[in-house]
Amino acid sequence: MNASSMLVTAIRERTQRLAHSCALFPLWPDSLKLDMRLRRALEKLDAENPDAKPLIIALLGGTGVGKSHLFNALLNQPNASQVSPAIRPCTSKPKMALSQHDRPLLQSYMDFGMVDLVDARLDGVVLVDCPDIDSIDQANHEKTRQILGMADVVVFVTDPAKRANFEIHKEVKDWSERKRWYFVMTKLDQYPDEASAIREDFIKRITELGFEVDGKTSFFVSCLEPGRAEFLELRQTLLGTRSKELRALLPLDSFLGHMQYALEPSVGDYFKSQALQLKNTEVRLEARLQEAYLNALA
Repeated sequence: MNASSMLVTAIRERTQRLAHSCALFPLWPDSLKLDMRLRRALEKLDAENPDAKPLIIALLGGTGVGKSHLFNALLNQPNASQVSPAIRPCTSKPKMALSQHDRPLLQSYMDFGMVDLVDARLDGVVLVDCPDIDSIDQANHEKTRQILGMADVVVFVTDPAKRANFEIHKEVKDWSERKRWYFVMTKLDQYPDEASAIREDFIKRITELGFEVDGKTSFFVSCLEPGRAEFLELRQTLLGTRSKELRALLPLDSFLGHMQYALEPSVGDYFKSQALQLKNTEVRLEARLQEAYLNALA
């Protein structure tokens, strides 16, 4: 057993012990919540061979940011997902692009009736164009969250005009620790005089959400120019050989993300408050016991 395997085994055993300890306090809501989150993390680590399921990549973004344009350009299929400036939101049902070979591998994980299937020449990768998360249609929100729950990788898509959209940022924050993320800004070519400032502001906002941003996770592209270097790099990152390498690491990556989510600071604060309350109760009982003992001697 190599050092990495030994480390994973040690983390697994500690997680199992912590989950068991949490289960001993069923009357504490946060204890039950932590137990559930820890066991969910262990499920991710013990998942089946990642090669048994294609990598699911979800495009998440607001209305009109070019998400469907990006979906079509990545696939090199102009009409894969509807694009219309007159209809908002364009995507009311998730568009799922995958190969015929990968369909049977995914059928046991999801209901194909909830998506529109798009035939694509992809190998072990599924690309999903999610409904706009900031539309007024709550049904769209629910569909998107279902896809996010299944996704291995989420690509946050925005444009210069919507980079400060609070609703989108909140959704990103809610899922941040449980997914692998990439960040894409489209239409930057439409703002040549402000491009540098917009880049800096976008990276700043992503950092404020708790992410470390570098050239391997953030991309600035024009869907109208898919032949440019940065777009080609984005396509290679999401759909090329690197996506296969990422798929092999997903069980451990997902486990660590769920562990970070399970052990968020607020959970620790709750247990600290309970420990303090127990300590104060112990002090009061000790004082009452001592008082009773002295009264008995009097």
